[in-house]
Amino acid sequence: MALVPHSNPTPLYNFQAPKSNTISYTNYSQNDIKTMVFISRIPDEMDDDDLMEILALCGTVKLWKRIKNADGTRTQFGFCTFADPMGVIRAMRTLVHEDYPFIVTCDNIAKEFLRTHPEFNSKKPDKAVLDKMKDLFEPIRNPEALKYMRQIGGDAPKLPPEPPAESLEVKHQEENEEEDNIQDLKRQEKREQERIFAFQEREKKFELNQVARIKRFQSDLEADQDYEVKRQKTRETLLEKWRNYDDDLEREKGEEEYYRDPQREIDYDNRDRSAEEEERAFAMAQERESAQRAEEERKRQEAEQAERRRHNRNQELHEQEQAKKFKITRIMTKEERVSAIQNLVSRIPVDREGIWQYPVKWQYLDNIIEKKLEGFLTKKINEYLGDTEKVLIRFIMKKIVGHAHVQEIYDELEKLLVEETEVFVLKLWRMVIYETEARHAGL
Repeated sequence: MALVPHSNPTPLYNFQAPKSNTISYTNYSQNDIKTMVFISRIPDEMDDDDLMEILALCGTVKLWKRIKNADGTRTQFGFCTFADPMGVIRAMRTLVHEDYPFIVTCDNIAKEFLRTHPEFNSKKPDKAVLDKMKDLFEPIRNPEALKYMRQIGGDAPKLPPEPPAESLEVKHQEENEEEDNIQDLKRQEKREQERIFAFQEREKKFELNQVARIKRFQSDLEADQDYEVKRQKTRETLLEKWRNYDDDLEREKGEEEYYRDPQREIDYDNRDRSAEEEERAFAMAQERESAQRAEEERKRQEAEQAERRRHNRNQELHEQEQAKKFKITRIMTKEERVSAIQNLVSRIPVDREGIWQYPVKWQYLDNIIEKKLEGFLTKKINEYLGDTEKVLIRFIMKKIVGHAHVQEIYDELEKLLVEETEVFVLKLWRMVIYETEARHAGL
């Protein structure tokens, strides 16, 4: 089948290329992007060697890459990096010709760079390049000539070019589409970079938290060491003093207060002993009173907990009895269901006090909800710690399945998450409340 110039090409980017054929701007320097052109509508019959001959006449080629489909077949699209901007200018003003199907575009960065070149506004095509394209396209346009050329092993007879099948307006439109595709690639690259940046920020935050914890630990350790050094030094000083103490010598010196006025020292000692005895008696009375209050508080809390357990047990038994009598079904439209879910979410507290006091309907916690909670925990632990801590996830799930109070989970996680504990526990417990309430409401 003969190729007609400007015939409808295979749509650009309508393929699943392997990763090795995708264009990643991070692999190229700014200078490479400034001298890079994108060539599309390459005839299927034209191999890379012929195209390289044309490009080499435009300028020194640093890199030519033709994109391939997932099955390894060549597409009608490729990109070329020249050694200097003149190669780009010559390719854009010569390859884009009404007699030939090529569409040649470049990146906006390259366009801004090329506008500063003195040859940018010149529209005169390069004759050597046109002659080469004419020689290469003659056999492609005329299959009989191509067949004849292959039989005799020589050049195909040159026939006049066929008229273009499409207008320049369609060609410009396809150039614009090509530019849009390039911009899509750049946007995808940007999104990937933003995802990597977000991960690095989380990793950096985690590292800073760990560094702060290590510094606090080192500071406490140094303070303990300083205190121990001072204590040991004082002890050695006193031991040395009393080891060499001579009572007769000290009496002769008369420097100690005890030897200057013994009776006064005796009175001081008696007064100090009386004060110490009073302090001990007062302390013992305080301890007895505190112990009595603690015992009363303990009994009160035990009574409250027993009453709460009794109430919860009665409530669970009542709900179980009701569930045995009939099965709650909710037949709702999509709008009614959305409204019911929004109403439920609005009723769940968002503050710590409200969450801590909210009664969880543990009887509705089943395997399905546990799997949802485990998935939520895996995602959140990965966000906070930068890794999936399976041991920590199993520990938290064990607490939830055991109907532990939210304060108990908070106390355990505070040692690990520090200042982020409250936000994490609030999110977790809101989900526990939502899932159990939703199951209770038949949502």
